[in-house]
Amino acid sequence: MYHYLPGQENFGHYYWKILPLQLCSMHIYLAPLIPFIKNNKIKQDITLFIGLYAFIGGIAVLVGGLDLVLGGFQLSDGRWFGDWGLVVHTIVWHVILMNLGALVFGYYRIGDLKPHHIKTIVIRPWLICFAMLLVVQVLNVIIPKLLNYNEWVEGFNLWNVGWTYGFQLPILSKVFVTEPIWIGGVISTFIYGFALLLGAYLVLFVIIFIRNLSSKLNKVVVYTKDTTY
Repeated sequence: MYHYLPGQENFGHYYWKILPLQLCSMHIYLAPLIPFIKNNKIKQDITLFIGLYAFIGGIAVLVGGLDLVLGGFQLSDGRWFGDWGLVVHTIVWHVILMNLGALVFGYYRIGDLKPHHIKTIVIRPWLICFAMLLVVQVLNVIIPKLLNYNEWVEGFNLWNVGWTYGFQLPILSKVFVTEPIWIGGVISTFIYGFALLLGAYLVLFVIIFIRNLSSKLNKVVVYTKDTTY
């Protein structure tokens, strides 16, 4: 996308603020790799990462963070980016992510797992997630600096956790302002990583709980004179 201001034609500069390297965008780069990965363990880890964090990202945005996403299409002076097609696309995309997560959970029959098996399928996908978090933190620092903090990079904040423009997430935005800033940034980064791990555990435990509850409700016993069904 080239930069566009309502009522003006300022084309020719990439609007870095909408670079699709957010947590909810990583799946478009990883999913095409799945058919070419021969190692089943690595394939499972990446697929579970896609499913878990697609679902978490989708539900987090639609339930509690839609205002944050919509705010991403505003310019620094409060004006809108000007393309409502992108706004609609963003909402639809996060609905798709939730369904993508549900497909992965169904494929691996997550609901049939025992709670003590959860650890074995959460840690490795989370390590992928945390490694990506560290990479985007580096990009959050390097890219604005390379572009000399010009107007086209203003607001650039991958995963909304950049040290240049601050953490835009609840609670972490408070921790980030701890002086000196870099200490607040490091602490917030690790808290966010831990929260993503807890989120993965929570999602899977809820799925297992719902599956077990559903199984119990489906066991209807009918007594006759000679047989129990």
